[in-house]
Amino acid sequence: MKTILFNTDSLIMGGAEKLAIQYVKALSKDYKIILLVNEDNGKEGNILEKDIPENVEYKFIVDKIIMDNINKYRTLKHKHKKNLWYRIKYNYFLKQRRKSFRENIIDYVKNKKYDILIDFNNKLPLEIADNRMISWLHLSLKGMKAKQKEKNAEKFKKIKKVIVINDDMKKEFKEYFPESLNKAERIYNLFDIKEINNKSIDDSLLSEDEKNKLKEKYIVACCRLDRQKDLETLINAFSNLKKEENIKEKLYIIGDGDKRAELENLSKKLNMSEDIIFLGTQKNPYIWMKNAEFFVHSSHKEGFGMVLVEAMITNGLVVSSDCPVGPREILEDGRSGILVKPQDITEMEKALFEMMTNKEIQNIKKENSQKRMLDFSLEYNYKAIKNIIEI
Repeated sequence: MKTILFNTDSLIMGGAEKLAIQYVKALSKDYKIILLVNEDNGKEGNILEKDIPENVEYKFIVDKIIMDNINKYRTLKHKHKKNLWYRIKYNYFLKQRRKSFRENIIDYVKNKKYDILIDFNNKLPLEIADNRMISWLHLSLKGMKAKQKEKNAEKFKKIKKVIVINDDMKKEFKEYFPESLNKAERIYNLFDIKEINNKSIDDSLLSEDEKNKLKEKYIVACCRLDRQKDLETLINAFSNLKKEENIKEKLYIIGDGDKRAELENLSKKLNMSEDIIFLGTQKNPYIWMKNAEFFVHSSHKEGFGMVLVEAMITNGLVVSSDCPVGPREILEDGRSGILVKPQDITEMEKALFEMMTNKEIQNIKKENSQKRMLDFSLEYNYKAIKNIIEI
């Protein structure tokens, strides 16, 4: 049985993190997996730790004391934004994290016998890159800095394969790294459709208050609350629609991140605190997706947009920004959902209203999305990565 070292960044509730665990679950049925997790974010932060299969050995790479201090000073600097000391300490421990990661991962890998090394976030150093490494690229390559491009170019020449997650990214790869084009393989992110559907009807993790919220009419967004996800556009569009059309629906936002306080303040400023509900991180977001009127995504940059496929599986109705790269390909140029120009409040408002009110559009989009989601099934895409491992 081949031994695979699988490196991922953390066990927080994020798209790439969930995907990593999905791959680990699938691979662990055919191979010996050792999961190397860069960050130990403690009991509250390691939400996905419970999903690691029992037959998978795992260890954390960055020294625990460094991660404890990063999380401590991250909280303090957001709570006391004018305190320069907290920001200095936070940046110091970030630097220590990079050093700890580099030293520890090189030491571990060089002293371990293995057959394949999966570099799931394309963060492993060049010193351990060889023809046993498979790297993943999860985001558009546009805007990549020259120094990073140079490092990647050298790395990609040495390794076995580079996985890109949609056709647009493969085109970008050809432009940025033509000398390594033969290394690039497009493999869609894989989804366990049966597992997601089972979770979408499981309310065991919900409080009574949350169960009551499920009964409301609402649309839902689920993402990290950061600049890339551009929730400002969505919040402003929803606020305009609420005031102009007197719609009954509320907007639920699932997730957490650096911009949460700022986004909550924006909602208050727009007098939307009763209608825009921040639910925070949810261990089971699928039940919220299933019970929503539809799902909405406002990001101005993506690599794939995993949450769009999850919404197609659980709900079938999706409104998404037409950002690079991912949404247009997933939604088949708009056949399986409504695409909106990124960062355009007026277009987002129109799209939300159309999805709320046009039954014909709802029926067409749902029918198409239920067919399209099968292209992302675990069974279909796992075969592709297994073939690469076995070459």
